[in-house]
Amino acid sequence: GMYGKEESAQESEAFEPIAGSDEWRLERARLEERYQDSFRRRKRVFLPYVDACLWARRMNFGSKEEWEQWIDWGEKRTPYIP
Repeated sequence: GMYGKEESAQESEAFEPIAGSDEWRLERARLEERYQDSFRRRKRVFLPYVDACLWARRMNFGSKEEWEQWIDWGEKRTPYIP
């Protein structure tokens, strides 16, 4: 083939099959990657405009500056408000 005997021997030594006890780790990693991928592809869902306005009013922000300061503090935790 394309590789000499020495090179193919090195390749086969580098590859080790997964032990039976480690198969669950591989499957877990695959499932986590699949979940994260589906999560990244999801469309964000926001409250309708009227409901978002009501929510903001209930938070008692007195001005746009208070809203921006609240966001700067990292307090905007709700995923439903854009």
